[in-house]
Amino acid sequence: MELENHQGIAAVLSFLMPGLGQIYNGKSWAAGWFFIVHTILLLIVISSIIYGEYLQATFFAICCLANSIYSATNAYNLAIAHNKQFEDNTY
Repeated sequence: MELENHQGIAAVLSFLMPGLGQIYNGKSWAAGWFFIVHTILLLIVISSIIYGEYLQATFFAICCLANSIYSATNAYNLAIAHNKQFEDNTY
């Protein structure tokens, strides 16, 4: 029996760590991509700070935040789609 997914939980999980909300929704392929992109962006931010490139670090930190927001939105929409499919199959 498949259970409903809560959209808010999926969104918060994915905002805190991109990919977690997708895993919560059972979409591990999407989770991997969001996690890899977020990790690469964080590494660029950290290395930019170490080398004193603060403008570059700011740009990639904003990209990192955008990735988190997009990941949360995607997880929210995946949960809605999952729940709609769940409702359609219960009849």
